This record gives sequence, structure tokens and C-alpha cells, in this order.
Amino acid sequence: MTVSAVIYALGLGPGDPLDLPAINLSIMRSEHPVYLRTDRHPLAPSLRREGIKLYPLDHFYEEYDSLEKVYSAMAAFLLKEAEREKALVFAVPGSPLVGEPVVRLLREKGGPRGVRIKLFPAPGSLERQPSPLLDPLLGVMDKLLSPEGCPWDRRQNHQSLKKYLIEESYEVIDAIDQGDMYKLCEELGDLLLQVVFHAALAERNGEFTISQVVSSITKKMIHRHPHVFGEAKVKNAAQVIENWEAIKQKEGAPKSMLAGVPKYLPALQKAQKVQSKAALVGFDWPEASGAALKVEEEWRELQSACGTGNRDEIQEELGDFFFASVNLCRLLQFDAEETLRAAADKFIRRFSFMEAKARELGSRLADMSLSQLDGLWDEAKKSEMEKY
Repeated sequence: MTVSAVIYALGLGPGDPLDLPAINLSIMRSEHPVYLRTDRHPLAPSLRREGIKLYPLDHFYEEYDSLEKVYSAMAAFLLKEAEREKALVFAVPGSPLVGEPVVRLLREKGGPRGVRIKLFPAPGSLERQPSPLLDPLLGVMDKLLSPEGCPWDRRQNHQSLKKYLIEESYEVIDAIDQGDMYKLCEELGDLLLQVVFHAALAERNGEFTISQVVSSITKKMIHRHPHVFGEAKVKNAAQVIENWEAIKQKEGAPKSMLAGVPKYLPALQKAQKVQSKAALVGFDWPEASGAALKVEEEWRELQSACGTGNRDEIQEELGDFFFASVNLCRLLQFDAEETLRAAADKFIRRFSFMEAKARELGSRLADMSLSQLDGLWDEAKKSEMEKY
């Protein structure tokens, strides 16, 4: 087959201009039209500043209801344009050799049509890992998200994966609480998969790569630990936290100290977090005894609200009571989330004891009177005390 046209399929790298090979930049500066698989890549603005005219293909994602159709349509379009233009450039995030189904389709279908595909790699997520130990997992993720991969995985997005990220995080915590190191190892792997999954989705959209994730947190940790990686001196852990917050305040535009508290953090954690941050500027009780008196004050206000029957007022006072209780926890150097979790776990143990005792008596808790239930509860408490 006579070659009648050529497509220069080149990689843009993970986003750092220093990672873009000189030959790739030179090709894009030529007279050939430059098509981008997606305009959402960190290098796109700088390429335009270089005077390179770019033709993004993002509209294909909106015109078709599946990635297979998107990639197939892109490939067909590029082959047709190459036959018309005789030569064009197709630039992709990362490298054309890694996870680029459009490039694969071009190579499969270009030959029979006389269109030669010339590849110009660039560093991608698999080539620039800080540790080769991640490569197998990245390879698995890449395969799962390919057109020949898993239908379920390929349907996911950042929003749909949120609940799994939360679930895996709590399963890690559960393994830690159980002291089960084998389970902890397994659950940390599941959590790592979520990180890799989100990074893989972002890379396919030209947003960021796993390398940028690792690079970003590495730079952040070095920057926020000047007492380790710089010349700063600290006396204790409390001063480390103060320095951390001070450094955060200097990063970017001025913002509230409470701006970085996640909106959907569990309520007890959120309360303790904002209280701790406020304490850094001196807005705090000098001693736990002051916080204890505040709890008593909020309890009296809650009782008063209950007497009015106004549900909105009752809920507001309940919230104030909880918030004051969390503050007392903090000043007594207890974690509010862990403290309440321990209380809930204790209730579960005692209730399970009651269920077991009821079965021994040939009965069910639902069939017992309140006084009988109270008796089993007292027995459960006594059983726990005997163990200690």
C-alpha cells in the first residue's frame, strides 16, 4: 500500500513543560494542523502562547454516549483529515504508547488506507513513577479503563467513586482498631486503588496524572516541614502545627483559617477541627474547666428550649450542646470521634450480650418487659467489669 498521508501521534507528557520532548514541540511548531484529544491539559495554554494553533476534539465526548464511539469517531475523523491535509499532528496527554485507544485505532486502520502513523512518545503515568512497584497496578487500571476493559470501571467518574473512597477509608480505620495487620495491609491496597483510579480518570481527561499527585504531595510535605528540610527550629509538636497553619496561610490568596476544613467532614471531626484552628489564634478556653462550665450552660439552655416545644430552637440548642461537649473532649486531649465511637461500640457489646442472654432464656428482647431489659443491661455491665 502506497503511503499517501502521515499522522504524527505525539505525547504532551504529564503537564510539566520540562517533560515535553524538544522534537514533539518542534513538530507542533510545523505548518501541520495540531489536533488535541482534549484541551484540558496543563500545556495547552503555553502551547497557544507559543503561537501554535490547536484544534481540540473535546466535542466528540459530548456527541456520543460511550467512549468506544468517541474513540472510533475521533480516529475516523483524523484519518479523513490526514487524507485531505496529507499530514497532521495528533497530540495526547501523557504518551501515545500508554492507554491511548485512539492511537491504537489509527495504527490498526491507517495502514489499509495508506496513512502512516509516526509515534513520538513523552513521559506518561507509567514511565515516570517514583517507584516501579506501582507499575503493575497502573497497568491493571489502564487495562480496566481501555475499550476492551471492564464495563463497570469504564462507567465510573469522580462523583460515582466518592462513596467507595469513603468506604475504603473506614475499612482501613476498622482494620487499625482491630489491630489486624494482615487486614490493614489488604485495606490499604484497596484505598490505594481508589487513588490510582481517580488519577487514571483525570489523566484520560488531560487534567493531571498520578505522577503529579505524588510530586505535589512530596513538594508540599517538604515545604511545610522547614524544621526538617530547612533551617527552622521547633520546640515541640504543638509548634509544628502552628508553623503548618502559618505556612498554609501564606500559600495563595489570603483566606480564613477555617476555609480548609472539608465541608462534608463527619460532624464531630469537623467541630473539633474548627475549634483547634480557632485555638491557634488564642480563641480558646485557658483550661478544660471553663469548657466544662460551658457544657453545663448549654445543657440548661437545651432544657429551657425543650420546655418551649419549638423544634427549631431545640435542634439549635442540641447542636450547641454537642459542640460544647466536643470542645471539652479536645481540651481534655481526647478525640471526639474516637470517644463517641468507643461509646457506640460499648453499647453494641452490651446489647449483643443481652441478645445472647435472652436466647439462653428461650426468649427474645422484643418479648421482654422494660424492667427485664434493664436487668439484662445491668448484667451486661457487670460482666464487662468482671473482665477488667
